[in-house]
Amino acid sequence: MDSQTFEVLHTLAGQQPTSAIRRWLRGHGGDVAALAEEVVPDVPETIVEANPAPLRSPVSTAAAQRLMAILIDSALQDLNAKHGHRAQLLHGAAWRPPSITQEDATQDTDPFKRFYYQYQIGVHGDKVGAAAGDHFNLSAPWLGDVGEADISRKMIEMTGRMRLVAGALSIALSASSPLFFGAGFERPAPVFGTSITPWDSARLGHVWPGRTLMDVSSLYHDPVQFRRTMRQFAESGTLLSGRDIWLAVRAQPGRVAPGPSFAELCSDAGLDLTTGDGEARAKMLLHACFQHGPHYLENPFRSDPAWQKIERWRQDLLERYVRAPRNRVEVRTLETPPAFAADSPGGDYRTPYEWMKAVHSFLDVLFVWLAENPAQLDEIEYGELELQAAKSNEQAVLYGGLNAQIRWIPSAMHAMTAREALTRVLNDTAHVAEALGRTQDLELIRRAALGEVAPPAERIRREAGAWYGIDTDSRYNARLLPDDSYPRELLRRTRQAMTLELAMIAADLPKLPPLDQVRIGKLLAAVRQVRPA
Repeated sequence: MDSQTFEVLHTLAGQQPTSAIRRWLRGHGGDVAALAEEVVPDVPETIVEANPAPLRSPVSTAAAQRLMAILIDSALQDLNAKHGHRAQLLHGAAWRPPSITQEDATQDTDPFKRFYYQYQIGVHGDKVGAAAGDHFNLSAPWLGDVGEADISRKMIEMTGRMRLVAGALSIALSASSPLFFGAGFERPAPVFGTSITPWDSARLGHVWPGRTLMDVSSLYHDPVQFRRTMRQFAESGTLLSGRDIWLAVRAQPGRVAPGPSFAELCSDAGLDLTTGDGEARAKMLLHACFQHGPHYLENPFRSDPAWQKIERWRQDLLERYVRAPRNRVEVRTLETPPAFAADSPGGDYRTPYEWMKAVHSFLDVLFVWLAENPAQLDEIEYGELELQAAKSNEQAVLYGGLNAQIRWIPSAMHAMTAREALTRVLNDTAHVAEALGRTQDLELIRRAALGEVAPPAERIRREAGAWYGIDTDSRYNARLLPDDSYPRELLRRTRQAMTLELAMIAADLPKLPPLDQVRIGKLLAAVRQVRPA
């Protein structure tokens, strides 16, 4: 994104953005070049996805996330200097839609994935790339080698528990995008600018509902099955019979059974992907699969042998993915906060890293506690009533943060504030935190429960109110900010704070598990090697 105009940048140095960053990393050789493999194109190339290798502690994961972000920022600063860009990563706090077209679908991936994303962009537009945020994966290594089926069963069970207990709390603690760049309501010439929204997360409150339907709209064999599945989703919040759970938390697959590649399929069907005509025909037939499914009578290609082969392959791929054993739980509601001023209202933490490692530690401790089958879960079922309560709680905290009234599911649906629920969880899990050595890492979360510090979204509201001299407590309507000076300040401050984050991560290095120390140490050294002075 252009840090001054807030325009989405579709190219860097004449290339798609992620491709330019990967090429820049490879140009440095050694450990820096190796990190290019952990930077991958997301749905459109306007989003840079970083996937650090799995680590062993929540502090390590927070450090890895921030180090990868700082590494990518270093690439952007160098590309800016050489090519006259003003590119900067856009974190959650100054969030905006991605403004993408089919041309933004990455060229640096296999044709099937590129064709799939081009189809989704054509049907759903900006929402295809609009839900980018932080993900945090949790696994249970203490289960040992008990077999994929048993691990999968436990991970699906833990996904349900995390959804019911942790979903709303993770949103309340990590939501960081109350600001949203978009159009006002003036007609016929709307005014574009940044608004303060009713939500603590414009990304979750405004974008995710549409993104969810996009995720599943092409999965099902026929329109009748799709409508039935959507009705089940509306009633219970589940998809694919509970294997994949909507949005807030999901069970992630491990090894997917192997099968022929899309390129092999096309070769067998007589489609030459190395030619323009062959690629165009393969894309057209695959898009017909997504649009019509295998049984839709109005599909003009239903008698085409090449289309039939592609559709059979697609259904087999979906079946293999759905049936793949699950080996981890992914929390999907997290957002990167900005850096805050030292004298900012709402607390004394300053960097994204400080808050992220506290939230990661909280979720890690909660996950281990839930896996112990505590007495508080004896009466909990993963049923329609509980799922409706979970969704209602998530919506409530989007509008009210820790002060929102929720129905606390582990306590027979008793009404309380999210802050009171957080206090209960911290008390119930204190022995786990102590056993895992996480007590100190949870200090910011405890202070948030006491009201001594505010989560990021609340601090942004307070800062914006003080910055402009306006009332930001009202949640009734979105309102345009007088100008974009405050969002630009967030971007400037967050980039400036990266030096402090590097020092904090270096100070935490001796506290990490030994194998993580090696991994984070190499990543830290690579960032320092390329970071501008």
